[in-house]
Amino acid sequence: MFYIALPLVLFSFGFFLGYFKWSSFLNRLLIKMFSLSLFVLLFVIGAKLATNQEVLKNLMVLGLKSFGIMLFAALGSMLLIYLFERKAKVEVAEENLSQTHDDLKFVGLLVLTVVLGGVGGAYLLPEKFLNLSDRIITFALAFLYLGTGVSFGGDRELIKKVREKGVKIISFPLLALLGSILGGMAFALIFNINPGISVSSAAGMGFYSVTTAILAKNLGIEAGTIGFLANVLRELFTILLTPLLARLFPYFPLAVAGATSMDTTLGVITRVQGPYYGAIALLSGTVLTIIVPIILPFLTLL
Repeated sequence: MFYIALPLVLFSFGFFLGYFKWSSFLNRLLIKMFSLSLFVLLFVIGAKLATNQEVLKNLMVLGLKSFGIMLFAALGSMLLIYLFERKAKVEVAEENLSQTHDDLKFVGLLVLTVVLGGVGGAYLLPEKFLNLSDRIITFALAFLYLGTGVSFGGDRELIKKVREKGVKIISFPLLALLGSILGGMAFALIFNINPGISVSSAAGMGFYSVTTAILAKNLGIEAGTIGFLANVLRELFTILLTPLLARLFPYFPLAVAGATSMDTTLGVITRVQGPYYGAIALLSGTVLTIIVPIILPFLTLL
């Protein structure tokens, strides 16, 4: 519960700072810290992945299967959200073009940051740094939540647009989840693999810690590894392709990010698409973070 409440508390605090404009200096500082924290977060993620023996040991053996599940899940989420929200492209097309003119440069920086983190984690960084990585991620995320809240709260037009969406915003995470489940089913049928593994991995929505634990417990260690890799790949897929996905359709990044849009991919989505989509992403990720642990045990029974 603390993990779910913390992002909302920090986002709300940032929102009120931005809305009431108590300190313009503090607001500017938090927005700058937002950008810095994004790259710190990606660097540490790269370092953690490069030193995770479970990932390295099984990458070649189970990687293709995991990649296939991730791809079908992501495509299912994107397709379902597009079918229900296809008018959104017309509404924000000009806004997207102005916000993503530096896409290639930004993607290059993202890739470079993750790679440098991987190299540092594997060869350069002391073990003490790696032991503190979870704490560093927590601090980086705190500034991401605050910065997103400040940016959103400081723009009255964006607040108005979110209000106009109303309860409809809740449909985004539900459609994304249903699309991923359908994608996982399709992959299982086409490639003749255990539907429990495929569907559960797809429905993890990037929440790899919970997905790994539930699949390993209910279906065995190989299933847990597939679930882990599929959802780590989904997270990386979102980080690297958000600028491109945003150009194709504004809700595609949110669909692919899944539960990670409340933490690790929130910064990328907000940086590329602005605080409006950042606020929706935070809410969507929070909803999925609550739902995924509840439904996964049932999906493993398929």
